[in-house]
Amino acid sequence: MRLQDIYDVRWSRVREQAFAYINLFGKAKDQGFAQERDLVTGVAVNFLLVCERFKLDPRRVLETADRITRRARDVSPQYVRGIEEYLAQELDG
Repeated sequence: MRLQDIYDVRWSRVREQAFAYINLFGKAKDQGFAQERDLVTGVAVNFLLVCERFKLDPRRVLETADRITRRARDVSPQYVRGIEEYLAQELDG
């Protein structure tokens, strides 16, 4: 995979993936084995392994994700806000 491929993502697909992952976070929390540090570290390890698998520089992927998120805040901010609120409710409760 090339980094440029990430630029061609559809926000609707990214949004679906984001909600799928946070649903898993909520399930892990409900089962009692998802402290904040475990969750953050687990996400980070998976992210690094996925980047390694596809031969992508994690920093560049994060920069691209930041651009996608900023664009989403401009185009459809309700979804980014929804994800943020859901994360706050699921992970802070």
